[in-house]
Formats: sequence, C-alpha cells, structure tokens
Amino acid sequence: MMSVVTTDLYSAQELLDVEPVTVTYSGGEVPINTGRPVLHAVRGDVMEALCSSATGRLLPTGWAWSDEVPEHIRRCAVCLGLFPIIRT
Repeated sequence: MMSVVTTDLYSAQELLDVEPVTVTYSGGEVPINTGRPVLHAVRGDVMEALCSSATGRLLPTGWAWSDEVPEHIRRCAVCLGLFPIIRT
C-alpha cells in the first residue's frame, strides 16, 4: 500500500533509553549503544526532527517517511500528528 501523502520527508532514527554495552567482534571488545528506536520525520538530508522533540542524535534510515517500517520500530507521535500517514 502507498501513502496518499506525498512529501519530501524522510525518517531518521533516535535511540531512547540508551544503554552502553560491550560486545566481542573479530576477537576484540567493541562498545556500542542499545536502546528503543523511534523514527522522526526529517526533510532531506538535514538530521533535525521536524517535531523538535528529539533529544538525541538522529541517524538516517534511507526510508521515506511514508514507507512501511518494521513493526518493532515506532514513529514519533508528534511527527505523526504533524505529518500523518494515510494508507489507501
């Protein structure tokens, strides 16, 4: 299904409740951050949430805002209010 809302909006991911952990990779220990992902609406390649509510670093996903995303990744409620996704 396609969204009937056509814009130049993209999704960027923010991690909430970030916890640093160390994993073993290629024989060495690598520090990474884990957390709950949430998607924000961004315009073009500017990594600034259009809702102004993102508090952490945003990472580009390569997905259009209207793209379907995995169920375990939720969208920012404020961004959804500003830029609703209507499926037909």
